[in-house]
Amino acid sequence: MTTYNLSNKISKSALLALLVIFILLFFYFRYSYFQNTKQTAEQSLINNKNVFTSFLKNDSIKFSVTIELISRNKTIKKLFIDKKFDSLYKYCLPEFKNLEKKFDITHWYFINHEPLNTCFLRVHRPKMKGDIIQRNTFLNTVKTKNKSNGLEIGSRAFAYRVIQPYINNDTLIGYIEISRDLDNFLELMKSKTSDEYSLLISKKYLNEKKWNNARKKYQNMTEWNLMNDVVLIDKTTDNINFKTFNHNIDSIPDYGKIINRNIKINKKSYVLGVFPIFDATKQKVGAFFYLHDVDNIYNELIKNLIIQTILFVLSSIILVIILIKFYTENLKTKNKILEKLVDERTIEIKMKNEELLQQNEEINTQSEELHRVNQELVKLSVVASETDNSVIIVDNKLNLVWANKAFKKIYGYSFEEYIQREEDSSFIKYSKNNKISSYIDECIKNKKSVIYENENTNKNGDIVWVQTTLTPIFDSNDVLEQIIVIESDITIIKEANNEILFKNKKIESSIRYAKTIQQAMLLVESRLNSFFPEYMIIYRPKDIVSGDFYWVADIPATKKTPERKIIGVIDCTGHGVPGAFMSMIGTQLLNRIVHEKKISSPSKILQKLHEGVIVALKQTVSKNDDGMDVVLISVEKLNKNNNKIIFSGAKRPLFYSSVETKKTNRIKGTRKSVGGKSYKNQLSEFEEHELILKKDTVLYLTTDGYIDQNGTETKRIGTTLFKKYLNEIYTKPLSEQKKILEHKLNKHQGAFEQRDDITIMGIRL
Repeated sequence: MTTYNLSNKISKSALLALLVIFILLFFYFRYSYFQNTKQTAEQSLINNKNVFTSFLKNDSIKFSVTIELISRNKTIKKLFIDKKFDSLYKYCLPEFKNLEKKFDITHWYFINHEPLNTCFLRVHRPKMKGDIIQRNTFLNTVKTKNKSNGLEIGSRAFAYRVIQPYINNDTLIGYIEISRDLDNFLELMKSKTSDEYSLLISKKYLNEKKWNNARKKYQNMTEWNLMNDVVLIDKTTDNINFKTFNHNIDSIPDYGKIINRNIKINKKSYVLGVFPIFDATKQKVGAFFYLHDVDNIYNELIKNLIIQTILFVLSSIILVIILIKFYTENLKTKNKILEKLVDERTIEIKMKNEELLQQNEEINTQSEELHRVNQELVKLSVVASETDNSVIIVDNKLNLVWANKAFKKIYGYSFEEYIQREEDSSFIKYSKNNKISSYIDECIKNKKSVIYENENTNKNGDIVWVQTTLTPIFDSNDVLEQIIVIESDITIIKEANNEILFKNKKIESSIRYAKTIQQAMLLVESRLNSFFPEYMIIYRPKDIVSGDFYWVADIPATKKTPERKIIGVIDCTGHGVPGAFMSMIGTQLLNRIVHEKKISSPSKILQKLHEGVIVALKQTVSKNDDGMDVVLISVEKLNKNNNKIIFSGAKRPLFYSSVETKKTNRIKGTRKSVGGKSYKNQLSEFEEHELILKKDTVLYLTTDGYIDQNGTETKRIGTTLFKKYLNEIYTKPLSEQKKILEHKLNKHQGAFEQRDDITIMGIRL
C-alpha cells in the first residue's frame, strides 16, 4: 500500500514537471524561431550590401588602372597638349571600343585646364564639346588635385566615374575621366545573389522633364508623380509594391534595414530589405530594395523544431516511466538494506573482539622486536667504535651530539675537545662548507643520503679532505629524529688526483703545441688562391690534433708541360697523436716524392708513398699495419673553358659536380690503402683516371669522416645522402657551401660524439 501511494505521488509530480517543461519549450522554440529568422534576414542584408560594394570596388580598381595607363601614353599626351582634336579622337577611338567591350566603359573625357574646366573631347560623343563640367567628382579632383571616384546620378541612371589630373613634367595640363552607366546593374546583382531588386532615386537629384523624356525609352521607369519623394529607375520583379512608399530616402539608416523578414508572395516566404546608395559626395541619393527567398530555410527551420519537439516529448515520457520504476525499486532496495544492516552490526562486534585479540599479539611482537633492535644497536656501537671512518650523530636541531673514536684519528683531537675549544655544538659551523644548508635540506626532503666532499683542518693546521655522507633518520610519523654523519679521510686520494691533473695539463699543453706545428704544415691558401677562382676547406679534428691532412704542391711550367697543381686529401690510420705522427710522415714523403724525385703522376705518387710508408714504419719486419686512404689529383688548365684532371685514389673516391650534367658524379678509387702488409696492398697497382672538365665544375676531395658520422638512430650520413647535399648546393659560392655542409653535419650529429677526423676540400675550376 505504501509503495502504491509513493508511486502515485511521484507520477503526479512528474506530470506537473512535464507540463511546466512543455510550456517553457513552447516559448523557447518560439524565441528560437524568431532569432533564426532575424539572423537570416540580417545576413541577407549584409550579403547584398557586400555584393553591391564588391561591384563598385572592382570598377574602381579596373578604371584606376586603365586611367593610369592612358595618362602614361606619350602619344595621347602629345596630341592633347598640341590640341589636335581630330588626331586625338582617331587615335583614342579604337582603344575606347576595346575598353567598352572589355570593361563596359561608356564614357571617356579629356577636360581642359585652360579655359577652366571645359570639355575638350568626349571620345564616346565627339560632337559634344566646349561645355563646362560641373560634376561633383570632377570638382573634387580640381579642388584636391588628386584622383576622385564615385557614383553620380545622370538623367535617368547612376554612373560610376573615375577622374585623374593629367600631368606633364609636373605641370597640370588637364583632366582625364572614364565612367560607365549602370544600366544593367540590377541584372548583374541578381546573377550573383539570385535575389530580386528594385532601385529608387530621390527626386531632388533629378530633372522632371529629362525624366519624362527618358521614360519613353525605358519601360521600367515609373511615372514622376506616382510616389511623393522618389521614382523607380529599374527593377527585376513586379512583386515589390512602392505605391504606398512615401518615405524620404534620408530616413533609411546608413546600414540599411529589414522591412519585413517573412513576407508571403505566391505562398513562399521572402525577406524584404533596403539599403541606401551614396553618391561621390556621401549623400543618400537612392535606395536598393531586394526580395531574398528564404522559403526553404524557414521550412527547414520549422521542420527541425518539430522534430526536436517530438524527440523531447518522447524522451520526457520515457524519463517519467524510468523515474517511477526507479523510485519503486529503490524503496524495495532500502528495505533489504535495513535487514542487512542488522546482520552487519552483529558481524562488526565479532570482528572488533577479534581485532582486540590481534592487537594484544602485535604488542607482544613489538616487545620482542624492541629487544632485537637493542641488541643490534649494541653491535652497531661496537662497529662505530672500531671503524676508521668518523661517525657523528646530529639531533633534529642540527647540534652535534656524539662522535666515535675515529673522529680523533682524522682531526687529532677528540669530540669532547672540539666542543670545549669551539664552545659551539652547531653542525653547520663545524662543517665549514658554504653549501651545507642545501645538502641538509636535500637529504631531509628526499629522505635519502647525500654525499659531498669537504676541506677541513686538523689539530696541527694541516688540510684534511673528507668525504661526508648525511643520512636522515625519521620516526614512525616521518618526523626527523637525527642525522647520521659519516666522514672518510680522502686526503691521500685528493693529492693523487691533483698530481694526475697537473700531468694531464702538461700533456695537453704539449699536444696543443703539436697542433700549431700541424696547422703550419696545412698552410696552402696562397697556392690555391693563385690557381683557382674559389675554394673551401672543412677541417674538424676529432681530438686536438688530427690524423687527416691536406696537401698542395706546385708543378712549375716547363717547355714541354704547362703549370699544374697536385692536390691531396689524406686520412691516416687512427686519430689524435698517433694519427698526427702519421700525417707528419705522409707530408714529408709527399714533398720528397714530388719536389726531389720530380714525380707528378698521381698513381705513381701513390705507389711511391705506399713504398715509403712501408719503409718508414719498417712494416716488413714489424707488426705495424698502419696506412693511409688518399684522394690525389693533378689539375692542368688546357684553355679558358677546359681543365684536365688526373685522379688516383687509395680507397677514396673523387666527387665532382658538373654544370653540364647538372648532377654530382663519383669516381671510385683503387681498393688498396697506402702502406700496410695485406696481400692486396702488395700486388695491386693504383689506377689512374683522366677527365676533361668544363669551367665552373666543382671538385670535392674528402676523407670518410663526414660520410661515416652517425646521428639519430645511429644512422650514418652515407654516400647517397652526401651526394644529395652536393647536388643541392654545387652552384652556390663555396663559402656558402661550407656553411651549409657544416650546418647539415651539426644537425645530423646532434648530441652524438664526433666519430672520426673530418676533412672536405672543395675547388671550383
